[in-house]
Amino acid sequence: MKIIIFFLLTLFSAGYFVWAVNSRYRVIKSGRPLNRSDRPHERWKYFCTQVLWQKKIRDFPIFGVFHLFFTWGFLVLLISSLDMALAGLFHVRIPFIEYNEVYLFIRDTAMALVIVGVFGCLLRRSIKKPKWLANNIMAYVILLLVLVIVISELLFNTIYFSQGTSSGISGASWLVLATSKLLKDLNFIIGYRAAEIVWWMHFLAMYSFLVIIPNSKHLHLVFAAFNTYWHSLDPKGALLPIQLGEEKGQTYGANKLEDFTWKQLLDVYSCVKCGRCNNRCPAQQSGEETKPKKVNGRVRKHLENNTKKTIGEIFEKEAIWGCTTCGGCVEACPMSCEHTSKFIDMRRYIVSSNANIPLEIKQVFKGIENYGTPWGLSRNQGIGYARINELGLPTLTENPKAEYLYFVGCTAYYNESALKAAVAFARILKSAGVNFAILGEDEGCCGETVRRMGNELLFQTMAKKNITLFGNLGVKKIITICPHCLNTLQNEYSQFGGEYEVIPHVAFLENLLSRGKLKPLNNQPELVTFHDSCYLGRYNGFYNQPREVLQAIPGVSLTEMSRTKESSFCCGAGGGRFWMNAETGNAISINRTYEVLATGAKVLCTSCPYCQIILKEEIQRIDPDRELIIMDIAEILEASL
Repeated sequence: MKIIIFFLLTLFSAGYFVWAVNSRYRVIKSGRPLNRSDRPHERWKYFCTQVLWQKKIRDFPIFGVFHLFFTWGFLVLLISSLDMALAGLFHVRIPFIEYNEVYLFIRDTAMALVIVGVFGCLLRRSIKKPKWLANNIMAYVILLLVLVIVISELLFNTIYFSQGTSSGISGASWLVLATSKLLKDLNFIIGYRAAEIVWWMHFLAMYSFLVIIPNSKHLHLVFAAFNTYWHSLDPKGALLPIQLGEEKGQTYGANKLEDFTWKQLLDVYSCVKCGRCNNRCPAQQSGEETKPKKVNGRVRKHLENNTKKTIGEIFEKEAIWGCTTCGGCVEACPMSCEHTSKFIDMRRYIVSSNANIPLEIKQVFKGIENYGTPWGLSRNQGIGYARINELGLPTLTENPKAEYLYFVGCTAYYNESALKAAVAFARILKSAGVNFAILGEDEGCCGETVRRMGNELLFQTMAKKNITLFGNLGVKKIITICPHCLNTLQNEYSQFGGEYEVIPHVAFLENLLSRGKLKPLNNQPELVTFHDSCYLGRYNGFYNQPREVLQAIPGVSLTEMSRTKESSFCCGAGGGRFWMNAETGNAISINRTYEVLATGAKVLCTSCPYCQIILKEEIQRIDPDRELIIMDIAEILEASL
């Protein structure tokens, strides 16, 4: 009877598990097609570092160790559970396990590590809980089930050994041996009954797991490894292009759940709801509606309820447009979920359907359509046009053999702060003898802003126009003061055949200094703090170069903000937010401004026009009497030459 009950329960729980997982798999397959089968060597390498070695999970070292105990411990104990099933049903053991000294030692060590991991996680949730970690009853139920599974296995093997039923090598089974000393006087009949009880406890807990997993965040145990293998190998800052059709009025992006790609739906079932994405999200951390964790949670909820709601019925407008596209959520996710692309695809549908587009965004689109810049003015109407012309910089038409195209960017033509940075960099290039040229009136917007606002059609039109122009002029190398231009020209134009070497000005300046082309001599005795631009740092990896430039300037003393480099906090201008809510202020930039002020620095050094402008405005709004100078890194360096 015991055997019949065991196999019926196994059949039911395993059958339900397979059915539930397969139903989710069918949902994932219903998503839009996406090729993620390329470059298998790179995928396996990433898989090993993130799944087997759990690199991102160990960003929180103590918990990372606990989780590592869980992962490897359970893999070892799965084999041991099979041995335990045979022992309880047929009174036989697997010879490889019963007599293998190495395995017995590993098995006992695995049990000990999992037990330590469970208690560590319980303490973390109860005493030292991070703000981003959500507590719920199911989390404790899972931890207790794990504890039951491991302790019942330990007790079963201990009773077998203490009763002399098992002839395993006692020295190798160090944990079983230690525990058996507590049970050495156990009556045989009582021991037999106790072994039966813990045996059933073990497998009933495992059956419970099989039923719970598909309906909880622990479904990541099934899908997360695949999600990690199929992570994006595109440059971090590159958005997926849309294949645009010829028909007029075409809509694209995500309006219904099935409009997401299969990888985006796989994200939904791989998400462990840990909250690390929220912990890195500047909008969420600033009290706004945008919460990347909700993206996966809400989509999964509606998928499992089989609703046919549109995106507008699931997500608030503020949540869709609040994302700065800083990439912090994607960088933090240990399951390789790609939150940003979902926000962009929702925006793409809103824009392509011409429904409920915020007025500020419509004005940006109109400005680019009419004048080629988001400012809604032609180049020669901007305050920077005359100033840049006064520098006597040659155009590529005048200097066709120029080694570098200096892509000035839109902002410098219309904003005084950005203009000063652009002029300072141009003067440095001239003084260092760099052979460069500009486009002048032929320069158009790179299209970064409109793409992240969801207007893929306008972006592709602009990108293809620029690529044709660059091709006609023989452009191969580009330098720019704007990280947004850098990211678009380097990482996204290649999607349409535009292959260039694009160098941010911070890296170019560092290279000139290291080669002795520039020699800072004037002492600048200032306490400086540096703000890492998301598109320069997180997306393109330029963290050290700006700091090396600052350290090369005599007298400069660098002090870091509380969140810096990989953990830097966004200024709040990305993703098109630079153009939105100008009058009401930006909660994200307010948050970052207080971090700037807390350093006590006399100079805030930036490397992005958007960052410089929005932080300068916020500092003047928050503390107008504060003697804090905001300068681009090129301005600081030029002053020392």
